[in-house]
Amino acid sequence: MGNYNFDVDLAEGIRLEKKFIQFLKSKNKKILSYKHSSTKEKDLTVEFDYGIQTFEVKSDEYSLDYPIYFRNTVIEPDGFGTLFIECESWGKYSGIITTKADWWVHFLKRMDQIWMIETKILKEIIHTQPFDLMENAGDPGSNTKGLLLPREHFKKFFKIYYYE
Repeated sequence: MGNYNFDVDLAEGIRLEKKFIQFLKSKNKKILSYKHSSTKEKDLTVEFDYGIQTFEVKSDEYSLDYPIYFRNTVIEPDGFGTLFIECESWGKYSGIITTKADWWVHFLKRMDQIWMIETKILKEIIHTQPFDLMENAGDPGSNTKGLLLPREHFKKFFKIYYYE
């Protein structure tokens, strides 16, 4: 089971959503709406030259490809090299199953990376490939479940950006 704190994780998620807004603004994109939603159908609506797109923003505290020194502790790589794609929490479908967003955005916080993929492509990958299912990945009692997507194998489908 994960060792998580919902209030802390929520605050960090909102901070990273706002960081993503700044990233989009730096690319001269117009933010039409932003609403952090517990239903997580979408977080952002953005205007592009070719039309309006919606985004769901997720963050991953634990993805790591190399050891780092943090708060007097050496943190080793997660050993998996995966993205956790949530699909169920608290006995209800969530995440990739319920999103209505055009784009799925994943912050790899410790790697200073943003991974973006069209939601329809991510759903197609998930429905056509076998993935390991991680259970009990959230707060105690949530029985949060998610698929572990090997980053290296599927990174060709993502747009990857670095941020500070």
